[in-house]
Amino acid sequence: MLFNIAVKHGGPWLLVVGSGPAEFCDLAALVDVAARLANAKSYRCVLADLLAVDPQLTQDEFARIGRYVATALDGLDRVAAVVARDRSTTESAANQAGFRLRMFSDLHTAEAWLASEAHAA
Repeated sequence: MLFNIAVKHGGPWLLVVGSGPAEFCDLAALVDVAARLANAKSYRCVLADLLAVDPQLTQDEFARIGRYVATALDGLDRVAAVVARDRSTTESAANQAGFRLRMFSDLHTAEAWLASEAHAA
């Protein structure tokens, strides 16, 4: 099966959608795409819809991807990730690195969190 990355422009934040089985390098590539496009288009927030991703990661790799997100997306105000299962390890690792990553189980709650930042700015 393929790991796919799709992107939608035009809203107040960059939407990046992943689907399929994913190893660490696949998720790192998704983060890299988000970082490059957010920088090029001056987005301050990113919404990552990862509901259709089947991560093939160890607990250590979940923490590692959280630290990678914190480094790669350092210039952004907020990043919301929507995931099918609890990924508190990833969220904790990013937050410990000083980055505002928050994990959600549904898209609407993630969008509301990002929108609350947009109105606060």
